[in-house]
Amino acid sequence: APLAKAVHAFAQERQIPFIADMNADFRDGYGAVPMSNWPHKRASAAICYLDTAVRARRNLMIVNGATATGFVFEDRRVTGVRVRLDGQEKTLRAREIILALGGLHSPAFLMRAGLGPASHLRELGIEARADLPGIGQNLSNHAIIFIGLLQHRHHRHPASVRPHPMTALRYSSGLPGAPATDMYINVQCKTSWSALGAQVANLAPTLLKPMARGRVSLTAGDAGRPCVEFNFLGHELDLARFKQGFRRAIDILSHEKVRAMSGVTFPVKFDDRLRRLNRITAANRVKSTLIAALIDVVPPLAGPIFSTLADRRVDLAALIEDDAALAEHIRHNVAGMFHPVGTCRMGATNDRNAVVDPAGRVHGIGGLRVVDASIMPTVPRGNTNIPTIMVAEKISDEMVSAPVR
Repeated sequence: APLAKAVHAFAQERQIPFIADMNADFRDGYGAVPMSNWPHKRASAAICYLDTAVRARRNLMIVNGATATGFVFEDRRVTGVRVRLDGQEKTLRAREIILALGGLHSPAFLMRAGLGPASHLRELGIEARADLPGIGQNLSNHAIIFIGLLQHRHHRHPASVRPHPMTALRYSSGLPGAPATDMYINVQCKTSWSALGAQVANLAPTLLKPMARGRVSLTAGDAGRPCVEFNFLGHELDLARFKQGFRRAIDILSHEKVRAMSGVTFPVKFDDRLRRLNRITAANRVKSTLIAALIDVVPPLAGPIFSTLADRRVDLAALIEDDAALAEHIRHNVAGMFHPVGTCRMGATNDRNAVVDPAGRVHGIGGLRVVDASIMPTVPRGNTNIPTIMVAEKISDEMVSAPVR
């Protein structure tokens, strides 16, 4: 992609090391974004593990359209799970139940079943079967902010290439108290499925090792819906590193090869109008195609059009010179990636805030494991996809070799 090549030129001029495989070489540097993808679709765990031969196994049953509603307990042991299927409540029993709903929904499911912080459960009128104060706490995610740029017609991402991100810079902020390799700037050569999204690229400074922690709790009056508080920028070091990362992204945008292929640049804001436009509908397809064609035919209209996607009419050069204004922009527009972890974190039995042991077994409850990203104590310095698969592989090996407890 032309933008990826321009960033490559920037990195070479700054003597930033090239990393051929970011999952094997953990230095600071730049390189291709590792992704679990084929050219035409995502290589999900379901597709890669549940092939035709596996789906035909006699000891595997996959049930579609079922909703788990709760556990079946015998004293302090889980012996089954209640599900709603075809409008009927059913109970499925097993020697062990594995919960794998992810960093947001696993803690919520446990709390609805009476496992979690006893004081919070009592507030909601839920009987506390086990006081596990760490459930729902320690929420961590990769926080991100976007800077958009309109790419000239002949410098856009090829339509035949499906993935959006093509290259990235991984670096250490060097700020006091920050760990090494704590920052990342993702380079996305297109931003959406639509014709308008194909015109717009972005640079996205990202916190790989955030200091702030959030939480997942249940909502009074609607325990079925978790209340998620990411608490992005809840630690002053996170804001300081974001300001540094934002300025570094502007430095990349200022490079002559990047400038040569881009027109309007703008700090992206998140609002309902942008979300509605990004939904995959026939109306949005027509609307985005018309807007994209108008920009190509009358380039001066790009500024007014993209100012609606910006945080007001903000001049990026002026923004990075005004520390208070930059901080305000970041606070209002920071977002999260789909990498929530930590809300059922593993740890020793004498750690009051630990939820599971290294094999995913829930402390104090028999027959129940949590096997997903929620058990990671901290978010890794990269995508959570492969680490989550590694966690599942390790625990599955342990389950095969060790007796049920």
